Amino acid sequence: MSFKNYISIFCLLPFLTFAGPGTGTIKISEVRVESGNVYIFPINAISNGLGCDLSSPIKLEPTDAGYQEMYSASLAALASGKSIKYWLRSCVSSPWGKTVPKAYASGLLAN
Repeated sequence: MSFKNYISIFCLLPFLTFAGPGTGTIKISEVRVESGNVYIFPINAISNGLGCDLSSPIKLEPTDAGYQEMYSASLAALASGKSIKYWLRSCVSSPWGKTVPKAYASGLLAN
């Protein structure tokens, strides 16, 4: 690799963003509001790519950007029986004394 290629890669690094692991396509069994946060319980187990104490539920925090939209999409998925995906950022505390994955984005699917 030439010096010019190294410089090009170095200049692009600040523009790359980290996309955390995702849940894959899931269906929701429960949307619970507890201690001021929303917890999404999937019907089937999800991958624990972040290494949290528990792989589910998925936590939505009201202080996060996109919270209202993710909460609405979660309720729509539950009510309609449609599938949804979440992208996860970190392990955070829960009322159960264990860490759970926190979502930063979601996508409601047509199937």
